[in-house]
Amino acid sequence: MANENYKTLDSVTVADVEALGIHTELAGKLHGELNRIVRNYGSATPQTWYHISKELLTPSLPFSFHQMMYYGCYKDFGPDPPAWLPDPTGHLQAAIDRPRLEVQ
Repeated sequence: MANENYKTLDSVTVADVEALGIHTELAGKLHGELNRIVRNYGSATPQTWYHISKELLTPSLPFSFHQMMYYGCYKDFGPDPPAWLPDPTGHLQAAIDRPRLEVQ
């Protein structure tokens, strides 16, 4: 199982982030933001992953950091952690965008 090699999010350190090639100053900022998310939502909840994916991760960060966050969040989930979580408000937008059918 791939997530065995990762720490839980509440045990990730600035040094762990730096070890992925992220500059010290940015590593500190990312770690601070990660700690805020973990404080507010726990270290392994769907809400945690939602906020990490929306507020912390960017395409400019190394993929290894994305993996650290994902596998850290779902470390104890089991052999098949979710690959995607739907946006909780997405169904509302889909309903608005759905074309209306005329009844004849």
